[in-house]
Amino acid sequence: MEKIRVIIATNSVFMYAMVRRLLKEENVEVLKYVKSGYAALKYYLEFKPDLMLVGMELEDIDGIEAIKTIIEQDPDAKIVMLSEKKDIDTVVKAIKAGAKQFIAFPISRSELMAKLQEVLAE
Repeated sequence: MEKIRVIIATNSVFMYAMVRRLLKEENVEVLKYVKSGYAALKYYLEFKPDLMLVGMELEDIDGIEAIKTIIEQDPDAKIVMLSEKKDIDTVVKAIKAGAKQFIAFPISRSELMAKLQEVLAE
């Protein structure tokens, strides 16, 4: 089975470490870790990952704007919004912006992988 190629975009070192730890033992290759929305777009276009994992907090623009920017360039992008809290307003904004899934932490490795596989199957 081919590795799932992802880029993680979040300003939260804690969020990055958590996601990285959960994905470490799975068939996932983290191509890049970025802290800004514009870097997320740049590296998305460069690497064309299977999945883009975007946190709400970024250095320049928020995660919702980053998702919109990526979707404008590639409407087929498979983006998952990551958050440390799950409030319905943020979930709705993320989905409207183009996220295929919203993942709130804490989450187990099996739940995370199931959600990522669900997005990949779309």
